[in-house]
Amino acid sequence: MKNQWPHILHLLLLTAPLATSMRAQADDPVALQSDAGAKIDAFIDNFRRSGDRVSRIGDLEDAERHLRASVDGFVSRGDLANAALSLIKLGQIQRMEGKWDAALPYYQQAEVAAQKANNPASCWPASRWRRRICWS
Repeated sequence: MKNQWPHILHLLLLTAPLATSMRAQADDPVALQSDAGAKIDAFIDNFRRSGDRVSRIGDLEDAERHLRASVDGFVSRGDLANAALSLIKLGQIQRMEGKWDAALPYYQQAEVAAQKANNPASCWPASRWRRRICWS
């Protein structure tokens, strides 16, 4: 066991910066939203190239977690415009997974947040998708 301590200490020292950067990102809703967007884009690009929806489904699951956390962060800051954008992206994930009924509440919440933020740029897509789901 004595001989293993240097290896364990080395491993801990190597992983400490990674854990620190992950914690910093968790406190930054902008970084979470950006990371989620990149994961959604990677999923879409892979699907368009290969038609495969299964191999990158983990990207959507990660994006969903990050977006939920970003909504909480934006709301706590009073940034409803960005919260609306994260909610729209959450609805997009549900649609990509074929869960139209699950997408609807995200678009409804996004529309309300965008209206409160007086942000027509987010209000329009939320309203459009909400109406499209309701009419189908």
